[in-house]
Amino acid sequence: MLTRYHELLGDMSDNPFAQQLQAGFSLLRFQPRLEKLYRQYLAAAAVRQRRIAILLALTIWGMFVLSDFWRLRTLLVMEVWPSELYWIFYGRWLVFAGLAACVPVLLVTRLEYLSLQLTPLIILLGAWSIVVINLWYGELGFRYSLSGLILMVIAVFFPLGMTFQKSLLMALLLVVGSMAIGLLMAGSDFLPAFQLNSFYLLLAVLVCACGRYLHDYTQREQFLNRHLLNFLAERDSLTGLHNRRSLEFMVREWLQQAQSNHVLVGFCLFDIDHFKAYNDSCGHEAGDQVLKLVAQALSDGTRRPQDLAARLGGEEFAVAVYDTSADELLAQAEQLRARVEGLALQHPGLPGRQVVTMSVGVALSARDDNFTRLYQRTDEVLYAAKHAGRNRVVSAAEGR
Repeated sequence: MLTRYHELLGDMSDNPFAQQLQAGFSLLRFQPRLEKLYRQYLAAAAVRQRRIAILLALTIWGMFVLSDFWRLRTLLVMEVWPSELYWIFYGRWLVFAGLAACVPVLLVTRLEYLSLQLTPLIILLGAWSIVVINLWYGELGFRYSLSGLILMVIAVFFPLGMTFQKSLLMALLLVVGSMAIGLLMAGSDFLPAFQLNSFYLLLAVLVCACGRYLHDYTQREQFLNRHLLNFLAERDSLTGLHNRRSLEFMVREWLQQAQSNHVLVGFCLFDIDHFKAYNDSCGHEAGDQVLKLVAQALSDGTRRPQDLAARLGGEEFAVAVYDTSADELLAQAEQLRARVEGLALQHPGLPGRQVVTMSVGVALSARDDNFTRLYQRTDEVLYAAKHAGRNRVVSAAEGR
């Protein structure tokens, strides 16, 4: 099965997803265009995870607030509170308010794009605030404890839309920044507590990084496979052009957009002349080669983003053009017909030294048009072209 899979990828050497699968991505990095597409997908897919994460963070931070009341219960009854006690509560509630302020960002669709930029900042500020609050605890005579930082390390590697490299960098920045804050506020007194916890922090980084690497690798592989399967589902297996299902879907979308944008959609149907005679004379294998060459000629002539070439089945092809005019559509159809004729593929099934040609029918979309009506009008003029002698272009305007 694995051998057949690699053979399938080899047949699609021009497909970027197949190329990336064959090249591999052990460094968790695609070629630039695919990497950009993947990161867009990652950011969109992680919105739900970020919503869950922020609710979890609010819950955990609320538990920290409750633990403060429990740990500080003997100090709360004092008539005059030490300043560190105020700062502990101020710090806890300030972070809690900041987390709560992020909830609307994640719930309002128009603000979702901000959540990816805010995520690293929230994690780092939350982690460093844990260090500062624990230092204030130390000023009150409590033992320094940085165990809460392990939770923040786990949060860094949570699937929140960040890449593995960014998560690893943030985890290291979290540890180094925590040490710097501790030394700045408490000096050398902070080192014993940090040394005690740093080993577990680094172990947490290592374990979480390994888990996140495997997760990210699998996610990237699934991303490539999913897009590759979508590509295969939309393509004709023989020619590589879009298939009828893909064409119909795109044209329906274009027709809706065209009505809003007040433009026209052009539709062309191509039929290889006397193709049955060619198959009868040369065999189906040679006929398949002709179909591939014709498909390549149509593909080469429809390179604009507004053009879509498809094989409908048998010897019939189609080209859809978004935002065009009658003259432009007719000229493009004629250019494609001439391109196929210019291949000079000999047709042994016809008398004389004739070559493979195509008959073409073209039509423009009308107001409130749908795919079925547009296809039927184009099909009618295609048969008019065949009955008029073949190897020609006939437009719906001429047929009326």
